[in-house]
Amino acid sequence: MEQTGNRYNLRPKRNRVTEEVKKPHYDSGFENVYQQRWNPSFFQGRKTIDGELFTAYAATALLCAQRLNYVCQQAKVPLPNPEAGVSNPIEKFPRRKSCKPKRPHSKRRKRKQIRNPTTGFFNVTKRKVYFHGTKKGNDGKVILAQAHSALLCAQRLNYRCKLAGLPLPNPEVGCVETIRTLPRTKRVAKRNPTTGFFNVSKGKDGFNGNKRRDDGKLIKATAFTALLCAQRLNYKCKLAGIPLPNPDIEAVKVKREAPRPGKQRVPKRNPITGFFNVSKYRSGFKGNKRANGKHIGCSAKTALLCAQRLNYKCELEGIPWPNPDIEPLELDEDEYEEANEDASEYADEGTNEISKKRKADDLEDSKDQKIAKKKKLD
Repeated sequence: MEQTGNRYNLRPKRNRVTEEVKKPHYDSGFENVYQQRWNPSFFQGRKTIDGELFTAYAATALLCAQRLNYVCQQAKVPLPNPEAGVSNPIEKFPRRKSCKPKRPHSKRRKRKQIRNPTTGFFNVTKRKVYFHGTKKGNDGKVILAQAHSALLCAQRLNYRCKLAGLPLPNPEVGCVETIRTLPRTKRVAKRNPTTGFFNVSKGKDGFNGNKRRDDGKLIKATAFTALLCAQRLNYKCKLAGIPLPNPDIEAVKVKREAPRPGKQRVPKRNPITGFFNVSKYRSGFKGNKRANGKHIGCSAKTALLCAQRLNYKCELEGIPWPNPDIEPLELDEDEYEEANEDASEYADEGTNEISKKRKADDLEDSKDQKIAKKKKLD
């Protein structure tokens, strides 16, 4: 510790770096050739003449000195170690040959062929649904054969190997030239036990009939009853020139059926507007009516005016009025704008009066129903 006034310096004093410590290498016995301190198996030669640096590297001190002499000799500079000699650093020394004699390359043993235990034939294996045969030729190409039986697959493989000029893998079986398979037997049509007809089945909402043509297209028919579905399918097959699936039943032309009574939609009054087929839309009202495949629409600023216009348009199309308690109203474009302005004033009064009348009618109906129930109980 050093004392500086009243304080002590606790830091240790650094040792001064001497010239020996500065040297990154040790002497090797030659001038300008040093052994690296961090890599003792490595020697480096350095020579500076007139500001030009000459270097050489080697694994031994002698070889490093010879290479440094060669570099200086090429630059026509005095050699640092003339007694060591000269060695070209680029020259490669011949590789030392081993004394052991080389072994002759052993030939690859041929793999002995074994019959497949599942098929009983050479080069024939079992797949999921069929049998597969393979044979590799001399040119590297693979010969393939497939069949639904192991015997047929082996015969086909023999035939293809014969054409390619290869030895037959299974000569005891013989060859089969025809690769064509036998035609499949046609499926016999059966009557559906639930419907009692051919090509007619039960669906979710009715019965479905399907018949496929020779070109792959499907003929379809639907109906609410199995008999009508079979008749319609016969009619469509007759038009397509296909034999009828149910010849014991006459063909009936397809007609549009009326909706079932249970599924028929009952119209209801809109609770906001108080009219049929009239609803609130943005800043006004709109009316929509669909009948006979036609769509009728209208719009107005009030619900009453919209219902009147809808009745008028339905009358022109020959459709019953959706709101028979209101008379239709015919207006031009100019009159329609004025009516919208005037109607906005009395719209609330008109709708309130109609709603009061309807409530009174509903109360009368409920009273009559209660009286009828009391009479039944008595």
